[in-house]
Parts: sequence; C-alpha cells; structure tokens
Amino acid sequence: MKTNFWKALGATSALLLMGSVNAKAQDDPKSVPPGAPVDAPAGGGQRQGGGGQRGGQGRVFLSTVPVLYMKSELKLTDEQVTKITAIRTKAQDEIKAMRAAITPGGDPMARREANMKVQEANKKTDDEIKAVLNEDQTKMLPDFMKETQALVGAGLPATTLGDLKLTLDQKKKIVELTDKMQADLKDVPRAERRAKQQELRKDLSEKAMALMTDEQKETLKKNASGMKAKRVKAGAKETE
Repeated sequence: MKTNFWKALGATSALLLMGSVNAKAQDDPKSVPPGAPVDAPAGGGQRQGGGGQRGGQGRVFLSTVPVLYMKSELKLTDEQVTKITAIRTKAQDEIKAMRAAITPGGDPMARREANMKVQEANKKTDDEIKAVLNEDQTKMLPDFMKETQALVGAGLPATTLGDLKLTLDQKKKIVELTDKMQADLKDVPRAERRAKQQELRKDLSEKAMALMTDEQKETLKKNASGMKAKRVKAGAKETE
C-alpha cells in the first residue's frame, strides 16, 4: 500500500507541477498541464544536471500557483483574486492553443521552440499578476515563491497547498530540507548528479511526508486518486 501511494503521489506531482511531465506527455503535447514546458523530461521540471532549481524541479510560476493559496498567503483582496483569475484563464487558453499546433512526435526543434513560447507566456503572465499586487504583497513575493518552490519540490502538488493547511513550522522545515538537498548536490560531479538527485529527492519527499498529519496525508491520497481518475478519463477520450 505504501509503495502504491508513493507511486500515485509521484504521478500526481508530475502531472500538476508546471515543469513535470510524464514520458507519454513528451509524445503528446496536448496532455501536458497548461503551465508546463512542452518538452520537459519525465519525473520533473527542467533538464536535469544543472541543479540550479530548488528541489531539482522546474521553476514554479505564479501562473500555476492556485489563486486561493495565493490569496491566503499574500492576503489578496477579492478584487485582486478576480483580476488574477482572469489573467490566468486567458494565459491558459493561449498556452493550450500553442500546444494544439504541435504534431505529436514532431520535429524536436519545433518542440523546443514551443517550450520557449510556453516559458515566455508564463513569465508574461507572472508580470501581469505582479502588477495586480500592492507594495506590501510585492515585498512578500520572493519569500512566498521560494517557499512554494520548496513545497512543490518536496513532492507536494501545487493544487493541494491550500487544502493541506500547512503550519509555519512545517513549511519552515521543508524549506530547510530542500536547502540541504541543494547543498548536498552542490559538489556532486555532473556525471553522477542525476542519480544522486533522484536519491535525494526521494529522501526529501519521505521526510516531508513524515511531517504531515494523518489528515494531511489523507488529503494527498485523495488528490492522487482524483488525478489518476482524470488521467484515465482523458486517456479514454483520446481513444474514442
């Protein structure tokens, strides 16, 4: 049961995180989440080996952080939530259109160009969202993004962050664990980095899960089950 849960949770993280795409998605860009790079490698984020991203995952964009989580953490007003939701919806529609023009298994160069366009769209959307924030919220943003990146890098799907209701202590400890992982990777030879990164990421996820309450673990299980059902349903539609 424990092994199956970890597999399900890992799959959920890969589906929801905007730089996390499974192997099938590499051959079918239409199956990639709206905020994710088109040609991201299986199991996580940007190309591995550089070690520059927190937790070994791809960069977290504001455009892919749940609005309600942003509201609670950045103290958004209802008016700001409405504006940001509209910005994100428009961006997601544009990104879906970018992917719709890509032929599965097509030219690698075209896929790289599509990936760059998606990244640019995410950055543009982030700039539009930042313009909605007030001065105090803007000052809070760097710490918020660092913390969110650490949580997602530790295997907590972005869409669950609001529901998990993590305590300040839990979030602080996960950030510390993620920073330690990055420090441990710093002097690892490039040839060994990918294997070491996978080992450390698994350890990070296990330690993060150990910090969760039973209620939080149940929330993650429900999320994993829900995402699995959506993937099965989406796969059935593809074959119709």
